[in-house]
Amino acid sequence: MLAALTLAALLPGFDDTPAPASMQKTEASLYWIFLESGDNSTALEPEQSRKMQRAHLDNLGRLYKEGKSPLAGPLGDGGSLRGIVVVEAPDQEALMREFEPDPFVEHGYLKVSAYPWQMTGTIHAHDGSDDMGKYWLAMIQRPTGCSPKDARELVGEVLAELSFPDNRGPLAVAGPVEDQGRLCGIFLFHVDDPEAIEAHLSQSLILETGELTATLKPVYLGRGMLEGRSATE
Repeated sequence: MLAALTLAALLPGFDDTPAPASMQKTEASLYWIFLESGDNSTALEPEQSRKMQRAHLDNLGRLYKEGKSPLAGPLGDGGSLRGIVVVEAPDQEALMREFEPDPFVEHGYLKVSAYPWQMTGTIHAHDGSDDMGKYWLAMIQRPTGCSPKDARELVGEVLAELSFPDNRGPLAVAGPVEDQGRLCGIFLFHVDDPEAIEAHLSQSLILETGELTATLKPVYLGRGMLEGRSATE
């Protein structure tokens, strides 16, 4: 059921509302969110499904129109990670309240996994069209676990090895996340070319030696949101 909803349901700017200004690197509380498959697999009646989808869309649209969420999109690999949302919030409690109106979250069809994200780069405003492009993200992980301090230091070293943001290559926005598990950082690329992305990441000795690993996943986003030239414009 949810597979059929994801593409439209996670598209920002799906109506004629003026887009907010470009999202730039910030010291505010920025969260990277994975929307994951929840524990509820109960089948829904078509009309109930449509109502829940509409409410799901409305909540994501509200976040976008209020300038709280500059980016959202579905993942394209069919796994348990269904989509991504980037949200600004003063703290994690306030962040979770933003998803209370979402019936898929409320009834356990989706769950929210949120990570504070120290983003470098610019997410540009969506133009309001329905035109989406296929892009790629990299989950940067450490097999032995990644404390927030490890994430800042190791992901910072990887970005330095990649000369980011001075020499962007295919990388659009990137940064460490705070997690007590294996996840250390999230990188978003502005191209649909996994071979070029892997070649770019191979410039990092930390990734090449396996101290950190990069798992690529396709993601669908509004065109133009990652293609800006300046990381600070």
